[in-house]
Amino acid sequence: MFEYLAHNLATILVGAAVLGILALATVKLIRDRRKSSCGCGCGGCPGRSVCHRD
Repeated sequence: MFEYLAHNLATILVGAAVLGILALATVKLIRDRRKSSCGCGCGGCPGRSVCHRD
């Protein structure tokens, strides 16, 4: 088991880094999608229920 890890350490580290970057990008996309894109007040906005779930 340890021999396998020793021989493939670089591949495992690169894979972990790629997965981490992918996870961060996914979180950013989800957070950006929740933000209001209209740029106006939310009082009369028809999409208010999507932006501000109470």
